[in-house]
Amino acid sequence: KYSLENINDKSIFNMQLSDFHEGKRQALNVFYILYLYLKLKDNVNTIITPTTFFIGGMSSFDYLFCKKTISLCLGLSKMINSDKLIQEKIKLVFVENIMLDQMPDFAKACDVFNYIPYKNFDISNTYPYAFMNNGSIILTSNSNVYENMSRLKNIGVIKFDEENFANTESSCMDFILKNIELLENKKFIDEFYNLILKYNDSFNVINSFDNFVKVNEKIQKSYLNENLWNGLMIKNIEISKKFGINYLKDV
Repeated sequence: KYSLENINDKSIFNMQLSDFHEGKRQALNVFYILYLYLKLKDNVNTIITPTTFFIGGMSSFDYLFCKKTISLCLGLSKMINSDKLIQEKIKLVFVENIMLDQMPDFAKACDVFNYIPYKNFDISNTYPYAFMNNGSIILTSNSNVYENMSRLKNIGVIKFDEENFANTESSCMDFILKNIELLENKKFIDEFYNLILKYNDSFNVINSFDNFVKVNEKIQKSYLNENLWNGLMIKNIEISKKFGINYLKDV
């Protein structure tokens, strides 16, 4: 239905399906994929849990940062998916023009759902619960509607800290910059990174990046523990059946 080819069905299906906003949500994810790719280019024997990333959404015509993020995503997907040495380890699928009524199709296959809204996001949004109902693990941030879930134990909601800006440097971003020469075509990546610097990293992409990588590494390790992962899935399904927010009020 979506012309998806050469998908490793034993890999983690990591999905980020939403509109592109004038912010850092998709940028962090795409830089993380680039980080993994460069790790493999530097040493093809680098051990990672095979992952297929699905990114989709649309942008307003006048959002320069968003349009550049989409260009970065498309350029990187072509580069990674044509590299025969690493195809079984990572793959980036850009789902063009995905509409809201298509979300359930992907929810059924999703292992990890990137749900990273703004701090005062409307809590009536039901997307994360639709994915949780299918057993998806939620990757989200500390500053959103899931902050009350800290009272619940052993659930499949994994957070990164997007508000800890004590560090002004990123060792993972430094790794990307030092190894970018491994790529034959890096112009579209340079252009995007320079755009971030031009606006003084106003979305704190660089400051948040190390923590984002760390949290994703935790997800990769957890996936290898079948009993642990199944337990998190079951707990998420239980929460989604009680529609999340109402369930939390009763805890």
